[in-house]
Amino acid sequence: MVEMIPQSLSAVRLPTQSARIMRNSLLRHDVSWNDICKDARVEALAIEHPGAKIYARDEWRLQTSVANATAGDARAWYEMGSRYCLTAYGTWGLALLSAETVADAVTIATSYQELTYSLLSYHPLRDDGGKIRGLTVDESNVPESLREFCLVRDLGALRRMHDGMISGPFPFESVSLTIPKPAGWDEFGRDYGCRVEFGAERTMWTFAKGAESRRLPMADAMSAETYVEQCRQEVNRGRLARDIGGALAEFLRGSKGPTPSVEEAARHLGLSKRTLNRRLAEQNLNFSLILDQSRRQRAEKLLLMHEGMSIEAIGEMLGYAETASFTRAFKRWNGTAPLRFRRQRLADFDAAH
Repeated sequence: MVEMIPQSLSAVRLPTQSARIMRNSLLRHDVSWNDICKDARVEALAIEHPGAKIYARDEWRLQTSVANATAGDARAWYEMGSRYCLTAYGTWGLALLSAETVADAVTIATSYQELTYSLLSYHPLRDDGGKIRGLTVDESNVPESLREFCLVRDLGALRRMHDGMISGPFPFESVSLTIPKPAGWDEFGRDYGCRVEFGAERTMWTFAKGAESRRLPMADAMSAETYVEQCRQEVNRGRLARDIGGALAEFLRGSKGPTPSVEEAARHLGLSKRTLNRRLAEQNLNFSLILDQSRRQRAEKLLLMHEGMSIEAIGEMLGYAETASFTRAFKRWNGTAPLRFRRQRLADFDAAH
């Protein structure tokens, strides 16, 4: 099997609900689920427990195997998608259910789509004023052989999401898909809820007028805030599993106030202090080393971009209790004192311009 999983997302962990939906959908096909799992290099028993999770890379390998085993059966793909109720997506689905409006749900959905089971990449479709008018789809991550499977399955899934989330008519006015019309669509897709165009230049979902402002029946600001934060932490955990050091450095460099403590950094990254330290050790790193590097970068930036800021203020902002301690650290980094560094760099800049 060709490995096609984006490496930045492959460590995200997902509920096994999708795998079990695919397994149950194959019952009417002469396909062995054990063979599907073997082809995908996934242990069949690993998905049986309702509370289990699998890596996104394993989920996507399963999808590839299922698509290959049911090649050309668009009805099966559509019906499979129709089994994906919002709660099947775990925290991501609960965040959508508790969103205030349709537009808010789109924002949440596209911000944390690593937690979905889709290979397609969805983005908000906005008008010139920035208002959300629908969804656009990036298919570049999907091999040509899987595009029809992914798009047809998502047709069914998005329809099912509407039925579980929104009261009233289907919010989309039209759907445009790049694939040819699937065999049998006029029969199994006749009651879809909006106009569906095939063979389009671009895959796009367009809202009916005013649909983006419709309030969702289960809207609850407190619940939405809780589930969105859980989504953020889950996505961070997946990304951090690949580059914990880079993510920590980025957080420390981007801090506006005093340098965060290891406890604050761990909390931001959705980890315990112990787990953060363990994962850094796995990459032969530690918090003090990355903090030292980040302090150097922040110190140089503050010195050059804020000429009126005193050395004492910069040292304090970087977490040094004494200016002398900051000066010693800066000399260790650059071989010169911070004030001299500032004067020399600014003089070089003026000479060059």
